Amino acid sequence: MTARRHGEIEYALVSGHGRSGTNWLLDLFDLSPQTFCRNEPSGIEGSPLKKLDHDRWVKRRDQGGLSGGWDEAVRWTATHMGERDRKITMPKNHMYQISRDLGLHRIVRGPKYRRALSFALPSLRGGEWTPPSMVFNRKRLAQALPVLKLVSSPGWSDYVLHHRPHVCLFHIVRHPGGYLHSWENRYRSKQDEETIHRLNRARLEDIAGEQPEWAERFGDIAAMSTEESELWFWCHAAETIDRAGENKPAYRRIVYEELASDATPIVRHCYEMCGLDWSEGIERAVVAASEVSQGIAAKWQTSLNDEQIELVLRILSQSNMRDLWPEKGPG
Repeated sequence: MTARRHGEIEYALVSGHGRSGTNWLLDLFDLSPQTFCRNEPSGIEGSPLKKLDHDRWVKRRDQGGLSGGWDEAVRWTATHMGERDRKITMPKNHMYQISRDLGLHRIVRGPKYRRALSFALPSLRGGEWTPPSMVFNRKRLAQALPVLKLVSSPGWSDYVLHHRPHVCLFHIVRHPGGYLHSWENRYRSKQDEETIHRLNRARLEDIAGEQPEWAERFGDIAAMSTEESELWFWCHAAETIDRAGENKPAYRRIVYEELASDATPIVRHCYEMCGLDWSEGIERAVVAASEVSQGIAAKWQTSLNDEQIELVLRILSQSNMRDLWPEKGPG
């Protein structure tokens, strides 16, 4: 890791579009007994990160809002648990073994049990809470590496890469065809189409207002379909983060398809960047996880219709990320 100045918080970020492998990447970091992983804390109402949403989607010309609140928001996030966090399935150095054996970590995470416990422990109330001392060793928890997953946040990622050079940022990017296929199945099908379309257009208009070069690339936003507007934001977010991380030692771009093909060297390098120990047990778990993902990577080629594939390849051809997937058309 790069050197920190006195008083700076040590943490790592998992960044990228939702439905691009961010959950998987966080799970791979969670294999380490030395990490304390947080899943999308910015999605919790009342979270300090949620209050910085104005600067999340877009790289602002004025990032003063982040310079005034980012570090304190991260400090809070790194010392709390939340309702969106993933289940703790691996042994952790900061968790008492007896608490793990008794399943107390699951009780604390479950909303019903936590509400009952909160009458005696007010610190367990709300969407985020202080890790209880009956489950976690506070001294060891303070020594763990917080790994925060913050999806679809090019504005935040750009800020960290430019202003917090000691923070390792792992950016996972997936072929836009794979992204669109997953987005359709896991998000679009469960939402109101008109609302998605309206919000997508508003997001692109916000970007265009901040960055005239993107306004020119977008063209007529009002004429875009929902799918096209979604893919253009994919393009903007991926390029913004990658450009900000260029030549920075704390930045690692991870291509989803490469991770699915051969995860071990990629994950091992990520662990090295963070100063995390590697073991044969972790390696076996990484290999097992990648075997599950190998069949998913190219599924979009047979699942999207011809019109969608044509749109995907058109947007990709206009993206600076296109060289990551040479000749990755259908078939």
